[in-house]
Amino acid sequence: MQVQKRLENTAQSGFTLVEVMVGMFLLAVVFTSAFGSYFLGMRIVEDAREELRASQIIQSELEAMRTMNWADMEELAALGTSQFSPQGTFIQNFANDYISYRYVSNDADKKRVVIWVWWKNSRGTYTFQIFNTVFTKNGINDYYYRQV
Repeated sequence: MQVQKRLENTAQSGFTLVEVMVGMFLLAVVFTSAFGSYFLGMRIVEDAREELRASQIIQSELEAMRTMNWADMEELAALGTSQFSPQGTFIQNFANDYISYRYVSNDADKKRVVIWVWWKNSRGTYTFQIFNTVFTKNGINDYYYRQV
């Protein structure tokens, strides 16, 4: 009699097949969303890295242009829009992934400079970043404070 009672109690304490299937389905939904979020996060990190590299290319080119004299700026302005190769050892490792252009206007006392960088992002679409600035013949202070 006691053995039969013990068997009845153990038979009723397990999970049914439906309960196990529902539990597995919920667990699969949780893991799928967790993996999806992980890969989305990794894509966002990669996009941020690519944008940072593009900013470094632009900053590197602007710093190189700041060391130029006015005659060098005139030569660049004569070219109009031209493609350039990124400078620096770190950027050289990724230079083939980016297409870099510069435009220098041909004004007499100031040069408007536009630099833009194109690249293919992690989703396979082309993205770009643009930066505009002004270089002046006698320095930026002369440009802003000169009497006209």
